[in-house]
Amino acid sequence: MLRAPCTDQSLACSLDVGDSKKNREHFGGARGGTGYYVEQTDRETMVLLYGLFNSLRDSIMALAGIPFAIAGGVLALFVTGLDFSISAAIGFVSLFGVSVMDGILMITYYNQLRQEGAAAEAAMSQAAQQRMRPMLMTALSACIGLLPAAISTGIGS
Repeated sequence: MLRAPCTDQSLACSLDVGDSKKNREHFGGARGGTGYYVEQTDRETMVLLYGLFNSLRDSIMALAGIPFAIAGGVLALFVTGLDFSISAAIGFVSLFGVSVMDGILMITYYNQLRQEGAAAEAAMSQAAQQRMRPMLMTALSACIGLLPAAISTGIGS
């Protein structure tokens, strides 16, 4: 057992690291549980998207923006010099939601244009032009909603 005193003179405290094997078992179980919930959430999201589109291809296309969202989020953290924190994790969850919602908006309008008889290329071009404003408004509303978390600097703020 390792005990390290705190450097703050106003507080009498110590850090108890404890048995590392016991800590690994305790925290290892938490990580395993988190992985289960992430996988379960992915499956349920896929089922909901399949229920919306009745097409596995369209459901996967709606989720295709998530890797780009991850890359952009990691790049933003790197450029700003911030660490991955709880606030950043909440931002990433919101970013994933916006990414999927934008995919849903685009695919739904594309399918509507295809049903009306438009060619595939023309339908995609028109869908991109017509749905740009709603997609930007979705992203902007998420940015404005998460702005307080993005600029917070104190613990618990």
